[in-house]
Amino acid sequence: MKNKIFTIIVLFLFFTIFLFIKPPYTGYATYEDAVCGDGICTTPLEDDITCPEDCMKKVNWWFVIILLAFLIGGIYYLNFYKGKLSFKEVASKKTTSFKSESDENNLRNYVRKSLDHRIPKSRIKNILLAKGWSEKQINHIFRTL
Repeated sequence: MKNKIFTIIVLFLFFTIFLFIKPPYTGYATYEDAVCGDGICTTPLEDDITCPEDCMKKVNWWFVIILLAFLIGGIYYLNFYKGKLSFKEVASKKTTSFKSESDENNLRNYVRKSLDHRIPKSRIKNILLAKGWSEKQINHIFRTL
């Protein structure tokens, strides 16, 4: 019984290794291998000039179409869209945390005058925090002075 199993395994390996595996590629193409129009670019004998059907790079048209659609959509959005979240509206918004521009100017003037009177930044910051200004607003003013 063991001999039969061993024989079956050996025959199976023989058939899979020697009969179903292609011989290794030698690296040399013959003229019989180089057939123009078969979809395979046989490199030493065919190139994009002698056989453009096989060797020319194909253009992925879906990628080009999608890219053009995004490009046209982006141009439309930047130039013509006037609805909610238009480019002009988004680009013109300030990113400060002040309620109004006058609040920012008043705080800037107060900090500038305090620094002119040689009051340390840490003391100015503590006073402003006690008055209700946020740390983000205070840091913004110190950065922009």
